Amino acid sequence: MPWNANNNPAGEIRAPAMSAALRLKQQQQAADAWARPLRVLALDDVLALEDLVALRHCALLHPDDFPTEAAVASNGTALVHPRLHAQFVLAVHAHDGVPRGSIALTHPQMINLELCAFQTEKWALFTERVATINVMAVEIRPLPEREGEVSEEEDEDEEDNAAAVATSPPASPIVTDAEEFAKAFAKHTWQRVLTENERLVVPFKDGHNYFVRVLEIDAEDEDETEFTMPDSFRGRVEEDVQVLVSMDGVQSAGFELRNASHVGTASLASMRSDVVTVVTNDEEEFPVKKKLLFPCIKLSSAVLSGQGVHKESSNTIAVDVDCCTFDRVLLYLEHEARNDDNDFQFDPAVAEELLSAAIAVGCIGLQDVCQKRLGEFETRVRKEAIRWDEVKRRNKAGEVLLVMQGMVLDITRWIPEHPGGSVLIAQEAMNVDSTVMFEIYHSSRQSFRYLKQFYIGEIAEFDLATMPKPTEMPSEAFVQELRQVPQSSFRVYGAAADPNGHNIVSEEQTFCCGSGDASAHQYPGQQGAQRTPFREYEPAGQGDCVAEVDPREHT
Repeated sequence: MPWNANNNPAGEIRAPAMSAALRLKQQQQAADAWARPLRVLALDDVLALEDLVALRHCALLHPDDFPTEAAVASNGTALVHPRLHAQFVLAVHAHDGVPRGSIALTHPQMINLELCAFQTEKWALFTERVATINVMAVEIRPLPEREGEVSEEEDEDEEDNAAAVATSPPASPIVTDAEEFAKAFAKHTWQRVLTENERLVVPFKDGHNYFVRVLEIDAEDEDETEFTMPDSFRGRVEEDVQVLVSMDGVQSAGFELRNASHVGTASLASMRSDVVTVVTNDEEEFPVKKKLLFPCIKLSSAVLSGQGVHKESSNTIAVDVDCCTFDRVLLYLEHEARNDDNDFQFDPAVAEELLSAAIAVGCIGLQDVCQKRLGEFETRVRKEAIRWDEVKRRNKAGEVLLVMQGMVLDITRWIPEHPGGSVLIAQEAMNVDSTVMFEIYHSSRQSFRYLKQFYIGEIAEFDLATMPKPTEMPSEAFVQELRQVPQSSFRVYGAAADPNGHNIVSEEQTFCCGSGDASAHQYPGQQGAQRTPFREYEPAGQGDCVAEVDPREHT
């Protein structure tokens, strides 16, 4: 035996992974090779009723169309789906009674897949791993029985046919035990792959056929951890599956379901003992692993429910946080649970909202992260006005400072990440008002949100009129759009400066925006200054000045 075959521990470690990857690649190649268009036929038009019973839930293909060399299950079936994505999957079996180039489906299968008889669609093999279902919730109702047989003349007339299949009220209500139906349903669908929202027709021992809708599936998820929830919507039915049965719709006089499982609005995942249901202030529910919420001290009663002094506490808790912000809280908690030594990154524009959420749930670590991010902003922003000469001097020294509508933006650290920006910005946007360039390349409102990351202060009011004008001016529509951005949350409008560059704003502030003649603006102490509450402030246009603010009203 060669030495490298007998002394290759690394190869032994890699072999299973390589084998699995090779098998997956072969399955994908087989799926791509088999994909073909098939014409839909109604199964009951192809086979007799007695033959359909033995086939159970399978669709049928001609043997020449059957993917014999693909990943076929032990019972001689394969999983297929129409179109590009597998909304639902079907088990197919080879049968000589089906014409070549066709696939025979039951009516429920056609309804699930939104297909009709004689429709042609491209079908593909389903080769993904299918997990085992632990628990699934279904809703049921008995199907009405047809009144008599439908004649050919009635079949030609829609109204007569509809009348022929109408139902008459039963003499006595149909009474069904949910626990017995759950056992029958599990037996009927054994080894079948089911997907959430799939609809079936299931016979029961009382002689009735039942319409069944799969509401929710809780299946094994290989990516689930002690901190993260499973992401399961499809699975295979095994003998030990737990089925929760409820009624489809409200209670009716013709149908009574006993021993029903009252799942309500709660998800199956939230019924686990290691899960807390968090309800946000916009009434969204989040099932979250208890272990993930340990850092949130204000959620302790729910996290420790069933234990010690919290034995009687509910595992559902409401928080005064909206769903989008709470989703970001979960992202932080998952980041900390991974413990990958990297800093948690998030949009600085939501730092204040995230800080409020961290306080609401009592997550000290997230509070520190948000306060640090906000503190970086506070230390970066200049409270005194920035002179135009300083902007030019720093640009000449290698920094990249831009001025836009009076704002000074430092993009030095970001410029290497901008595609083509190091050349274009240097040629067109530096040492001039760059508003028009921003309009050309960043006109979406999403771009406005990131101004705060680069904002370092306001250009000196005295220098606005002397700044070089760009060759083209921004459109009025864009300027109006820019004014609607909530810049007051970060702009230092009080940085109006005297010719010496000193900040002369003390207890009262002058809010200015745009460019224009500095002499047109009023400063504290000058006569004619009008006092206006902060809430009435609107960003001013070019050459305009907004009246002063009484700091006693800005609390």
